[in-house]
Amino acid sequence: MNRKQVIAKLRLILDRADVENDGILNRKQSSLHESEIEVLLEHVSLLVTDLRFDVAATRNELFQVRCLLEE
Repeated sequence: MNRKQVIAKLRLILDRADVENDGILNRKQSSLHESEIEVLLEHVSLLVTDLRFDVAATRNELFQVRCLLEE
């Protein structure tokens, strides 16, 4: 894959995850980033962290429901 293909693939992954886009999200390169790929990788990292948090919260909620049902 070349650089443009990597950028396109990362954008595709992130665009599919943007179901609640309220216009505040900005993925433009700033002076803090060396490349556009770095920005996109940081956003993918945040997406993975958020998804892991959702999974943990769901497991906790299901455990609480199971405990209530067993009472």
